[in-house]
Amino acid sequence: MVDVSFLALSLGWRWSYSRLQQFHSCKYGWLLKYLFELPQRKLFFSEYGKLMHELIAGALSGASSWQAAELEYVRRLHGVLQCHGPPGSVRAGYFMDGLRYLQSGGATLEGFQPLDIEQYVEFEVGVNAKASWENAPTGRILTHPFCGYIDMVARDTADALCVVDHKSRALKERGPRRPKSNALLDEYLRQLYLYSVPVTAQYGPPDFLVFNCFRSGVLIKEPFLQAAFEEAIDWALRTIEEILCETEWLPREEQWKCCYLCDMAEHCEYNN
Repeated sequence: MVDVSFLALSLGWRWSYSRLQQFHSCKYGWLLKYLFELPQRKLFFSEYGKLMHELIAGALSGASSWQAAELEYVRRLHGVLQCHGPPGSVRAGYFMDGLRYLQSGGATLEGFQPLDIEQYVEFEVGVNAKASWENAPTGRILTHPFCGYIDMVARDTADALCVVDHKSRALKERGPRRPKSNALLDEYLRQLYLYSVPVTAQYGPPDFLVFNCFRSGVLIKEPFLQAAFEEAIDWALRTIEEILCETEWLPREEQWKCCYLCDMAEHCEYNN
């Protein structure tokens, strides 16, 4: 089996939230995508998300108007609809949701003052070299290079510093009787906690981590919590350790996800 640890060092890998999350979604898919580097199938959900992110960023930065974004959306969505995806009724719903959001002029973000939009960042994630970490193998590197694109860093109407992520998924606000949706929210928050590392270096600690769920028109603001930040860092480091030590690369077979969310499905012998 290929030595993943050697490859990570020799190829100068920069880790990312998506690369780590992919491992938890399907280890075999991770192997095909990141080690074998097989061609990726274009998927409706991912291409739709890329298009909306691009158009929202352009309108927020002033590079285009919301009206121009709307026209560009209609012009280019035909190509997105041709990508592999769910039944036409689902795609039609996504089309209308995106159109309504652009026509609203980004209503969920009214009053936000952008500081950075679609900022590419490189940063280090690690633990203090003097701190003990019981699960770290002897001699293992405890600091790893990361990268990512932060959708937006902004000040809200109260001048609070916010790290904003545009989401096509209709997340739900945290609630006492929503254990599954709360857990999903915490999963996505890990990405924003990782991004808070470079944000803190440039602007200071963020006050809120924000999900702009543009399809549902919901804005979710979560206060920055130090304990959750530390958990996210720990999750990232432990996941890297799991990847570097992995030898079996077992698939996680979930029919709907394999069909519509996996860009390696065409190369997977487990995908029937």
